[in-house]
Amino acid sequence: MRFYTHSVPAPGRVISQALLCALAFALLVAPGEASAHAEQPRAIHIVFSPAMPDTAFVLTDGQGLFANPKGDFQWLCEDALSPTAGPRGLALDPMDTGRILAASTNGGFVSEDGGCNFARLDGPVGVHRLIGLWGHPLDPTLWTASATPMVANDLFYTADFGRTWAAAELDLSGLLRVFLRPAVDPDRIYLSHSDGLLRSDDGGDSFVELDLDQPAINRAEDFRLLAVHPDDGDVVFAAVENIRGTAIIRSADAGASWSQVGTIDDFGLAMIFDPATGEGLVGGPIAAPQRSADGGLTWVETDEDPLPRCLVVAPDGRLWGCRDPYFDDPWAIAHSADFGRSWDVAIQRYEVVDQRWDCPVDSRARRCCRGLCPGQRVPPEDCGEMPPPDDLIEMCTQPAEFELTPLDMGPDAAAPDAGPMPDMAEPADAGVAEVGVMPDVGEADGDPGDGCRATPGAPYPWSPLLLVIIMIRSRRRRPR
Repeated sequence: MRFYTHSVPAPGRVISQALLCALAFALLVAPGEASAHAEQPRAIHIVFSPAMPDTAFVLTDGQGLFANPKGDFQWLCEDALSPTAGPRGLALDPMDTGRILAASTNGGFVSEDGGCNFARLDGPVGVHRLIGLWGHPLDPTLWTASATPMVANDLFYTADFGRTWAAAELDLSGLLRVFLRPAVDPDRIYLSHSDGLLRSDDGGDSFVELDLDQPAINRAEDFRLLAVHPDDGDVVFAAVENIRGTAIIRSADAGASWSQVGTIDDFGLAMIFDPATGEGLVGGPIAAPQRSADGGLTWVETDEDPLPRCLVVAPDGRLWGCRDPYFDDPWAIAHSADFGRSWDVAIQRYEVVDQRWDCPVDSRARRCCRGLCPGQRVPPEDCGEMPPPDDLIEMCTQPAEFELTPLDMGPDAAAPDAGPMPDMAEPADAGVAEVGVMPDVGEADGDPGDGCRATPGAPYPWSPLLLVIIMIRSRRRRPR
């Protein structure tokens, strides 16, 4: 990541800023590096299910899942998957609210009882390092992607909500970065990865490589997909980051050609369109966002605060977003009824959530989350209970037996198969499915007392670096 200024600084200052921000964001922003049950959780996805349109499911990088099925948020810790898991994707079965799929850095998992018990998925999907779960309102196919070091990575898909999986057989030597499916065309897929850009026009049966060697894209700079227009699957947007700022580029022919339509003095952009009005919103973590009223042909700077992450439009039309309350941000989760012009806070900080999934005492969720607190920097014993015993940790880890084939890094070697896959079964006739019920909200096991409201523990050894970054951000942040 790079840091941008309006003026042109001296070369030495450019290097210092680049090194400073690269180190800071390696530590603070990259979700792939967060450890399980992190002391400073960050939301990475906000998910809604057609079966529960009023419930927001907030997936964090290192503290599991927060959801509000009855208005108040409750918590399911990531240890319910595995003590070493870093959650990266979530999907809820629209036909059965008790069935939940979760992707993590320790493989894929499924729950049949609303999150009280999780079991590891079979085959490569169960043990690969996964980085997302993507569905579509017009198509039952669900996708995930692997990002395991030193092995061939791929896309995997299921048409029966995780009961059987198949591989797209892309054999990516690099890692997937962005996966997009247009709202109006589920057969169109855009896939940005570290080595290029792919597109599918047949629902993922085949992919074509798109040419990025054109004037609007400098291949020495950082290219990243942003969004697809909600009314036209051929209109796709991307960002090209460089030392001068980030260029917003647009393609009207499904990625075949690109033209620049804007520039933002920021990085790590997010973009979203209002499906009701077609208004576009784009921005990064530092500069004021920009809006478009003409389908993304032109963009106009606003005087609003920097744009949140995790942007998603809920079934009721509200825009939801996330911020980092542990890094100079005023809230963790909020929603907006005016497409981001003002925000109503849903979660100020994760510490305020003191209710958990109400599961049986012998369930994985009840046992594996025992003694843990949401959004805390305190050891388990300070939450009112001692840490779980070693035999419980072993039970919760649920080691996998499937082994992935190492990637042959020789120049002439083809990427190996990631492992045997079962034949893709036709989706079963769903009929009239019995809709399950989310577990009731229950108080945390034991009495956490003051421990779950404890003050932060010892600072990290890189706390001085945090102070420098916060000072830089405070100076650059525009006034309200």
